[in-house]
Amino acid sequence: MFVVHLVSCALLYLLARRLALRRVFSAAAVLLFSLAPLAVWYQRMAFLDNIAVMWVLAALVCAASPRRSAGAAIWAGVFMAFAFWSKETTLILLPAVYLLLRQNRDRRNWRFVRQNFLGFLTVICGLYVLYAVIKNELFEGAGHVSLIGATKWQLFDRPASGSLLNADSSTRSMANLWLDIDPYLLCAGVVAAFPALFVRRLRVVAILLLIQLAFMFRNGYMPYAYVTAMLPFAALCVAGMLDALLPYYRPPTADAARGRSGDMAGSALHDPPRDPAPAAETRSLSLRPPISALTLASAPTSASFAAPLPVAAEPAVLGTWIRLVAVASIVTAGLLTLPEHWAPKLHTALTADDSAPSRDAARWYIENIPDGNIVVTDDNIWTDLELAGKKPEPVWFYKLDLDPAVREKLKNGWQDVDYFILGDLTPVILNDLPMVAEGLRNSIVVKSFGDHGEIAVRKVIRPGCPATPTTTVPGC
Repeated sequence: MFVVHLVSCALLYLLARRLALRRVFSAAAVLLFSLAPLAVWYQRMAFLDNIAVMWVLAALVCAASPRRSAGAAIWAGVFMAFAFWSKETTLILLPAVYLLLRQNRDRRNWRFVRQNFLGFLTVICGLYVLYAVIKNELFEGAGHVSLIGATKWQLFDRPASGSLLNADSSTRSMANLWLDIDPYLLCAGVVAAFPALFVRRLRVVAILLLIQLAFMFRNGYMPYAYVTAMLPFAALCVAGMLDALLPYYRPPTADAARGRSGDMAGSALHDPPRDPAPAAETRSLSLRPPISALTLASAPTSASFAAPLPVAAEPAVLGTWIRLVAVASIVTAGLLTLPEHWAPKLHTALTADDSAPSRDAARWYIENIPDGNIVVTDDNIWTDLELAGKKPEPVWFYKLDLDPAVREKLKNGWQDVDYFILGDLTPVILNDLPMVAEGLRNSIVVKSFGDHGEIAVRKVIRPGCPATPTTTVPGC
């Protein structure tokens, strides 16, 4: 993940520069993306989301290419397809990537560029479907998995985490967890995203962040690492708005030095330059008809410039200084606030080993519980038990309620389970998984791991069996 993060940082800086952020603010976006405790927390984990974010950033960098070429569009489509292969949920960001490509277009080749982007994206994503067809795993059927069935489950049948507006939902609990780790980056990014919608060069970044925020208000499933794809765009919104707010500094011109510019010589601070026009509009200036001799004859002579032409006065310098003070105040507040709040959390994130309880629980189970016991656990411990060759194969706890094949195998539900290895589950999850909830209620803790018992190995107590970790009663 460290290499993935380094590549993502380089891509984020390049994207910021291609969106016309100055170097200092481009670097600030990378620092926020790298040093925020929430970013450190999630980017150390081996999530597919981190890999998908890298591909999305690569697609955006290509879409913002100053060359506006068909080749850049092809690579944008390829990288977006790789993002889909890494994490299919990244397709919700596709409209914003297309918008950036369109916003950066050259009208002379836009049709060709668009076809290349959508064509390569569709073909590469379609290989996934073709692979499913070749393996006879496209449609649902007995004895095999199904791409359509998995997609249907992901979109419609998977237990919903609830809406962000519901105080008792898993989505709200997850958002509270994110804000407990670091409330600054996400909140500042969302606040900055709304005015960024009115800055043309930042509009796409704001949309990328707000699209993901909007999805949290629906009553759907919310992955644990969902916030991962929000972090780079929150950092870009904050740094981009500071860049847009801070006036550009330009040395006084020769005319201003001679006093010919009147009020313009009063200040060397100017608003940021307007967004560059698309290449077609810029180059169209060179397509004007050639200057004729008649035009040259009618052009004013040098005598016509004896008196300086009137120059429009610059807006009041007061506005410029207000913007300077605003940026300085925001940066100063950040420098005074963030180190105090981030330092202990960064220390914890960089030193605490929160996966140790899971590893210890898996190791203890492998060493102390013989084969022949059915165990239900989470996806992290499941991998360790599977690699250790435990038989029968462990069961991911969601499958106990939701997988027909598992329900067919364990006809008595939780009563056919011997052990649970789980941490605390939220009330919403327990409500969606009644068999898991009933099994946990009818179990006792054999051994717990972590300073606060984060992970526990629990022995299922079947009806009529003694509530002891070890028993010689047949069937118990």
